[in-house]
Amino acid sequence: MKKAIYIRLLLITAMGLLLCSLLSAAVFASRVESSTEAWLKTLTFSVAENYRHGGDVYELAGVGERLRITLIKPDGAVLADSQADPAHMENHGDREEVKGARPGKVTVAMRKSASLGRGTMYAATVMPDGIILRTAVNYEGFWGGFMAQIPSLLVTMLAALILSLFVARMFSRSLTVPLERVVDAFAGENYEAVSDYKSGYYEIDRITQSTRNLLQEITESKRKALLEKEKLDYLLSNMAEGFILLDGQKNMILCNDSTRSMFGAAEDPLHQNILFLTRNHDLNRVIDTVMESRQAVNTDIALSEGRIINVYVSPVNELWNARGDAPGGITILLFDVTAERQIYKQKQEFFSNASHELKTPITSIAGFAEVLNRDMVIGEDEKKNIFALIQKESNRMTNLINDILLISKLETKGAEKEYEVFDLACVVKEAVDALAPLAVPQNIGVIVNVQSVMVSADRRRLRELSGNLIENAIKYNKPGGKVTVCLARDQDNANFTVSDTGIGIPEANQPRLFERFYRVDRGRDKKIGGTGLGLSIVKHIVNSYNGEITLQSRKGEGTCITVRLPIVSLET
Repeated sequence: MKKAIYIRLLLITAMGLLLCSLLSAAVFASRVESSTEAWLKTLTFSVAENYRHGGDVYELAGVGERLRITLIKPDGAVLADSQADPAHMENHGDREEVKGARPGKVTVAMRKSASLGRGTMYAATVMPDGIILRTAVNYEGFWGGFMAQIPSLLVTMLAALILSLFVARMFSRSLTVPLERVVDAFAGENYEAVSDYKSGYYEIDRITQSTRNLLQEITESKRKALLEKEKLDYLLSNMAEGFILLDGQKNMILCNDSTRSMFGAAEDPLHQNILFLTRNHDLNRVIDTVMESRQAVNTDIALSEGRIINVYVSPVNELWNARGDAPGGITILLFDVTAERQIYKQKQEFFSNASHELKTPITSIAGFAEVLNRDMVIGEDEKKNIFALIQKESNRMTNLINDILLISKLETKGAEKEYEVFDLACVVKEAVDALAPLAVPQNIGVIVNVQSVMVSADRRRLRELSGNLIENAIKYNKPGGKVTVCLARDQDNANFTVSDTGIGIPEANQPRLFERFYRVDRGRDKKIGGTGLGLSIVKHIVNSYNGEITLQSRKGEGTCITVRLPIVSLET
């Protein structure tokens, strides 16, 4: 800016000087011409007056060196000339001043002299005796006078231009230095310092203050926008749900971390098309539907690894792309509902399995009751057998209902536990003793290796846990097999292990072993008995104490289940 102002001032100054010089030279040349003409006329009248009073023509012809006097006959022949030989001079009858000469009147003409070869101003008048008196003076004309002034004008212009260099420099600095200080203050966002800068020009100071106020407003708006953006980024980053904002071209304007985690995006997909994030057919179909219909859609989509995502896609009619030629965008909310859907599915399976499991004993009891009611029993032995079967099915139904109630209680968050201090080894031994008769028919040996571990826990639940694991180890063992029960303390954990040499569990069935009513071999399980809820109860009890349960099994070789429970150390 300083350089531009400096150059423009110099150009304006130079142009002004040139125009003024040319105008001055023209005016001066015009005045010189006028004054020369007036002087020559006056001189002509004076010479004519002297001539009338008897002056000698040859004396008059020799007056001065600058003034040329010529006497011409009426027919144009030259009688005398103060600066040329009349004998060699041509007839002057055709000369403008000679033809225009009149008595008592002076005629002026300007041209180049044919005799002397230079510019001359002529003045002529007619004497009383008819002789034409002509005077002449050297004069190059208007342009000659104008050109004669050029050297002095150039010197004057150069001096003025040099002076203008300093004036322009000082003036440009007076304009730009205050502005530079203001710009530096703006760059450092030191807006208050702008008030201290005074340029000496009211207009610049006014512009400066207006700019200062505007920049303060812009900075404040920027600060607020940045704060709102930080809030939005914090909100989106800490959302467990996925969030995507698409424009009309399906380019992602916003995409939070949860979304990238759901779809396993390694790179930031922001400002990319939704296909850059995922090519899930169901999701893209829903997006296209909402784009066309401008109606919200809520549905579930399946992702890899069995995950289920609930998608809520809603149109945003006010959102336009940068060109303004596309319809409004859409927002997408993503909820990982895999656990909820699995729980719902498990509940459905639970109710189906529970109904089936309850239906069998109820049907048996109803059938036996009908046999007794119709007196279809022949002897007392058969009647006793029917009563025994009714009692067995009733016990089975009672055990099933008790297990269902126990699982329901364990699944209830915040369910109360009856804490007491006891030796876990005693509970394990009680379970072994209670189940010892179950091992006798198949000649199964039970080896107990337990250490004293004092705990503060719900005694009944740990009795249920140990009893279920030991019972399964006996039931699914081979004749003459072995069951090993171990309990040991490892720092702040109790490690309870039950292993057997039984039939084992196929690897394909192991992930579902702790599900409710899940049976590896339903035919064998029906013969052995049980509700199918034992291991599910064990897992719920372990989870209620924030413990861990691990399974190791090979088909035909046996199974080993280890429960690791955190405990509270107590003085005994």
